[in-house]
Amino acid sequence: MDPVTTLERIAFLLERELASPYRVKAFRTAAEAAAQLPAEPIDVATAERLPGVGPATARVIADASVGRTPQYLLEAEARAAAGPAPPPARCGCARRSRATATCTRTGPTAPSRSN
Repeated sequence: MDPVTTLERIAFLLERELASPYRVKAFRTAAEAAAQLPAEPIDVATAERLPGVGPATARVIADASVGRTPQYLLEAEARAAAGPAPPPARCGCARRSRATATCTRTGPTAPSRSN
């Protein structure tokens, strides 16, 4: 897979898992920058000099440019294959059952205030 297609695939997978929009944008921006590169192997240092390309996206570009599947893509694909993450607890607390993905907090969701 070429660098542009790889970066776009990672951006899609990140978007699908509801990752930070800034991270998704970083991969899309790097894909635009990689589109300007010649179709030849690129090293990480060269890729990092491109505007809008950081260390993580530079490694993806370097790996994909030599035909190697980037580790970042492998990890994103594995997360996608594992299925969706459980929804957050409705009350916003971190206490939820892994089995049911529901809040395990008892009583009111916020401390009550007495006047």
